[in-house]
Amino acid sequence: MPAPKICTLFTAAALLAGCGSSEPNVGIDPGAPPTTNASIELEAPERTTEPATQTTEPPAMKAPSVAWYDPEAEAECDTDNVGEDKGPVRVIYRVDEGELGEVCLGEDVPELREAWEALAELTTPEARLGVRLYAGWEGNEDNDLLAFATPTFEAEGGELSIIAVEIDQTRDDPAEARLTILHELAHVFTQTPDQLEWHLDPDECGDTYWNDSGCTLPDSYLNRWVEDFWTDDQVAAATEAEDRDSVGAELCEIDSNFLGEYAATHPDEDFAESFSAYVYDLRVAPAVQDKIDWFGQFPEFAEMRAAAANSDQEPPPNSFTPCG
Repeated sequence: MPAPKICTLFTAAALLAGCGSSEPNVGIDPGAPPTTNASIELEAPERTTEPATQTTEPPAMKAPSVAWYDPEAEAECDTDNVGEDKGPVRVIYRVDEGELGEVCLGEDVPELREAWEALAELTTPEARLGVRLYAGWEGNEDNDLLAFATPTFEAEGGELSIIAVEIDQTRDDPAEARLTILHELAHVFTQTPDQLEWHLDPDECGDTYWNDSGCTLPDSYLNRWVEDFWTDDQVAAATEAEDRDSVGAELCEIDSNFLGEYAATHPDEDFAESFSAYVYDLRVAPAVQDKIDWFGQFPEFAEMRAAAANSDQEPPPNSFTPCG
């Protein structure tokens, strides 16, 4: 998946800068200022072609808790909650209990509604609960960003989020848009209150992964992912870097266990890229297969993959570029 077309605004200012926005559209303190990674030497860990051995206990075979979800909570349907630095916002939909609701700003865009319906066909309502607004904007010639996800200004954490999609690119390449929106959804469901404790500094996380926004919980998807696939030096380089694109390029060059440079920029992006490839069962390099297989231990993800296999959706393009 080409790096310029996807973007996540959940994380700190260094990552936000890569999204083409000088003023991050995030309603929370994104965390401690990044530092340089000049003193961190990246090395590829030794791996075999054998299936990955999980370093954590197998997860409970049930969907994550959704006790955090408040159906009465409401995000402001306003362009300020989306931001127009990338282009004018043309439509905002409400999302209630994971289902697309009414247009609350602008006019319905059929292609965006169809893209959401395709997402809903494959994913569980529980995975979509964190999304409370779904928006469409029109980009300009200098911006080829396809989609992004971010908390709303009212959010205390990841319980109220937006997925926003560029309208023209969605019309031109709906299959690529579906893959990208699925990627963005992964950022949402990995940062809801049952997965991440927001607004904490790295030294408050103990042994769990700090992803710029807060501390992942011990049994969260992201914490398990980092424990199984990222070394401490790799995490430090990604989360402390001023230039994450350079970190991703360097790590991709020396380690074949990534689905391209963008996946190597940050553990969260690695998870989201791998998740979207898993759901659509896209062919990957043998060195990355252990990451794809990892998702199969979770029944909720296996259900999504089965839904994709049984759907009539056009398969998305496999534009992942091997590393190493």
